[in-house]
Amino acid sequence: MPTEYRELVERGPFGKGLGVSDLGTFKELLEEHPLCAGCGLALSLRLILASLPNPEDTIIVGSTGCSALAFPQVALHNIHSLFGNQNAVATGLKRALKLRFPDKIKDVVVIAGDGATADIGLDMVMQSWFRRENITTIMLDNEAYANTGGQESGMSQEGTVLNMAPKGKKFPKISLTEIARESGCAYVASGSPVHPKKLEKIVRRAILVARETGPAYVQVFCPCPTNYKFKPAEVQKRIKERIKAGTYRIVEYIAPEAQELINQLEGGKLMSNKICIRMSGLGGQGVVTAAHILGSAATRDGKQSTVNPFFGAEKRLAPAESYVRISQERIYERGEILYPNIIMIFHPHVITLGKCYTMPFFDGLQPEGKVLINSDGPLDLSQEELGILAKLKAKIYYIPATRVASEIGGTELSTNMAMLGGLMGIAELVSKESLKEALLERFGGGKFVASGTTAALDDVLKSKYAKLAGLIEKNMEVMEKSADAVVEFLFDNKAKELGGTIVYVAAKVTEEKCIGCKLCVLTCPDPNVIRVLMPDKKVQVDENRCKGCGLCVEICSKGALAIVGN
Repeated sequence: MPTEYRELVERGPFGKGLGVSDLGTFKELLEEHPLCAGCGLALSLRLILASLPNPEDTIIVGSTGCSALAFPQVALHNIHSLFGNQNAVATGLKRALKLRFPDKIKDVVVIAGDGATADIGLDMVMQSWFRRENITTIMLDNEAYANTGGQESGMSQEGTVLNMAPKGKKFPKISLTEIARESGCAYVASGSPVHPKKLEKIVRRAILVARETGPAYVQVFCPCPTNYKFKPAEVQKRIKERIKAGTYRIVEYIAPEAQELINQLEGGKLMSNKICIRMSGLGGQGVVTAAHILGSAATRDGKQSTVNPFFGAEKRLAPAESYVRISQERIYERGEILYPNIIMIFHPHVITLGKCYTMPFFDGLQPEGKVLINSDGPLDLSQEELGILAKLKAKIYYIPATRVASEIGGTELSTNMAMLGGLMGIAELVSKESLKEALLERFGGGKFVASGTTAALDDVLKSKYAKLAGLIEKNMEVMEKSADAVVEFLFDNKAKELGGTIVYVAAKVTEEKCIGCKLCVLTCPDPNVIRVLMPDKKVQVDENRCKGCGLCVEICSKGALAIVGN
């Protein structure tokens, strides 16, 4: 497997909920690009790609322009359309995806320049808005046809003089944000790469609104130093001056129905705090039941949750998995969890005998994730496995779940309750009261319908106790005892040698001056150039990728960065 692809799989953003604030700590979707040094459009594209809510389910449609030169390097499905046709292509693509994947969200995002959006493609763009197509249109506004010599565009300021517009533009800049608003867009906003987190916020809002409510439009100001003839290091300065002077307006329009959706999704903040849990066990251990009870308890606590089982043969000792997602916000994903925050191993054979659908058992675990293993003590994991887990800064916990279930609950069939108790001991995801209510729903004759095998096991559990109250109280006692029985595994020195700290190979930087503010990371127009060195959060620069534009030098108030050599 090529190094770049392997890095993208291991360190990329897919399914991990990463964003702009995490730049420098993960492999970016844009490997590199041939755009000019200091290009504001390139920086905007980096930030937009880092802002996608679900990059693994996003398709980009582009058009002729500077951005099209970068798209071949983007690790997302993307389509290059004829000049100006991008919204028509996106319309057909979105409708086809809805037919092909009726139960799955697929975001279609148009990213094109001002020529393709406001000039040559304006008809196609507006028609998609009139039809209320569920696509997001993002215009990279560099106020020129920058890729073809420097002609004026409809987005150029009145009086603008360019190489191929020597007499100056004769009419004002088109107010496309107002046109979008009047044309039926449910969400309209403008922004710039000067404020990365604000840009992330409007991009995410636009895509989430387009999923549910209607078309969304985002306009990103990124003036071109090559055609406007100013130093690349002055890009951010020029943007700030224009915004302050009011010649580039920062706006946000939200239709009432879109505002309601945003309120529901954000719940006071934009970034998701979703927790993804993968439960791996053997048939008969109650993996499916445990997932249902946990998801039901989360719902009772006012959270959002989804629960999905996965198994082949419905028989005892066959591999079985369940997936639970818990969030304060609406959850769009369904099905298998590829990148869990927490992994629960219900039986040692999942690891020692490979009785698992996911191999190795920790595959996809997110950095600083947690692994809870049902075992009386540490299993004999290989040094390679320990090294990988150490590099992830993962925490491993052991719990004698089966023993606690037998001693307290009187049956091994309560192992799943012991595992839930262990989970509560390492992560307070749901309340004790909600867990008890979820147990009552499951075993108290509610409307929950289990599979035939699971229902039979439920009957065994019910018959174990004369009264329902006894069943519930015993299970709650199992959970409480298990929460106290969790023991954290401490990595040995060999594992630490294999990597307890993530260190990226990078060029030299004046580390004693760096304070880890990351402004340079959010300013660099090129991906994977400035990276964050953990755990002190100082930065390093990859000189092999750096184009020497000087934007990072301009933004650094501590003088920690300098352009050296040529």
